[in-house]
Amino acid sequence: MKLPLYGWLAAETISLVGTRISMLALPWFVLETTGSPAKAGLIALFEMTPLVLSKIFGGPIIDRIGPRRVAHDERSRRSHIRTIQSKGPHAC
Repeated sequence: MKLPLYGWLAAETISLVGTRISMLALPWFVLETTGSPAKAGLIALFEMTPLVLSKIFGGPIIDRIGPRRVAHDERSRRSHIRTIQSKGPHAC
């Protein structure tokens, strides 16, 4: 019974660590390759904006329509986006 919980905790930990590393690594990479702090700052801004917006609006949306429906809608949107991406830039 505890094995699925440990698997989920391990997966969540790995995901969180990966997110935090990329939050540092991408702006740092841009700074090292371009030498421009402004470009590194823009990358950090574009990387953090979706995370901040999802945190701000996610809670009230989940409270209004329920966590199960939000998870289902998010999965279906993600599959549609992946389908469009797999068809290439001329899919529309």
